[in-house]
Amino acid sequence: MTAVKTEVELRELDGVAELKRAEDFQRAVWGADDPADNSDLMLAIQHEGGLVAGAFVEGRMLGFLFGFPTKDPQVQHSHRLAVHPDSRGMGLGARLKWYQRDWCLARGITSVRWTFDPLRRINANLNIARLGATADVYLPDY
Repeated sequence: MTAVKTEVELRELDGVAELKRAEDFQRAVWGADDPADNSDLMLAIQHEGGLVAGAFVEGRMLGFLFGFPTKDPQVQHSHRLAVHPDSRGMGLGARLKWYQRDWCLARGITSVRWTFDPLRRINANLNIARLGATADVYLPDY
């Protein structure tokens, strides 16, 4: 028996229907206690230069990334990154971050900033060990 390799598609979300799916996706990953970023807001930010992207296999969203412009046109704030619990271990978080890097560089954005919880090992491993980010400020309860 041979294993079937499934192709992962990384791309920007397209239209209100996909952005609403992203709202549902956020709730599925983080639960109802962590309010999802609203599709209307993501749409407006996307039209103003933000990135709302996903990782898909056969049309199913497995990962989500949301970044928006900052006061510095060469910097994007990466606000959210999520991978569905049943899709972890596939490297999707890192792949979405590398997708964001390429997307930003193509638009003259040379730096991406984000926050993460360094007390969560999976976050620290992705951000520091795998992506090579640096951290110089700790903001409690950010």
